[in-house]
Amino acid sequence: METNSIRENSNSQLVRIGIPSKGRMESETQEFLNSCGFKIRRNRQQYIGWLEGFPNIQIVFQRQKDIINGVLNGNLAFGIVGVDILTESTLKDPGKIVIINDDLGFGKCTLEVSIPENWKEITMKDLKQRKQIFRIASKFPLLTKAFFDRHELNFELIKAEGTIEVAPTLGYSDII
Repeated sequence: METNSIRENSNSQLVRIGIPSKGRMESETQEFLNSCGFKIRRNRQQYIGWLEGFPNIQIVFQRQKDIINGVLNGNLAFGIVGVDILTESTLKDPGKIVIINDDLGFGKCTLEVSIPENWKEITMKDLKQRKQIFRIASKFPLLTKAFFDRHELNFELIKAEGTIEVAPTLGYSDII
C-alpha cells in the first residue's frame, strides 16, 4: 500500500515513459526492458504500467505517433518508438526531439517501393524515363516524398493508412 500512496501523492515527481501499445514494437520493447532488468506491471484497462521497484516511473502504453506527441508537449519524459515513425513525424522540424539512441537492437524495418506484379522488374531510372505522373500511396508521406524527390520522379502522393497493399488493385495508386 505504501507504493500506491507514493503514486497517488507524487504526480509532480512522476517520470512518464511512453512505449508502444500494440504489435511487434510493444512485445520487443517489453522484452528489451526485461533484458535490462526492468519488469513492467501493467494495468491493461488503463494502458498504464509501473516499473517494479521504481514507484515514480510510470509506463504509458500508446500508439507510437502519440508517444512522439507526448514527448513534444511534455506529457512524457521520453519514449521508445521506431525510427521510421519518428523521422516521418519530425521531418519538417527535426530539432524538436533529441534522439538518445537510434538503435536499441530491435524493431528493424525497411521502407520499400512496390510496383504491380505485371510490371517487369524495373529500376527508379526506368520509372523516371516513363515521363508520367505516378500515383503513390504511402502511410509515410514525408519520407516517401523525400525519396521520390531525390530520384526526380513525377508523382502524386496519396496518404494512406492500414493495408495499403490493395491500393493498386483498387485503382487509386500505381505504386506503394
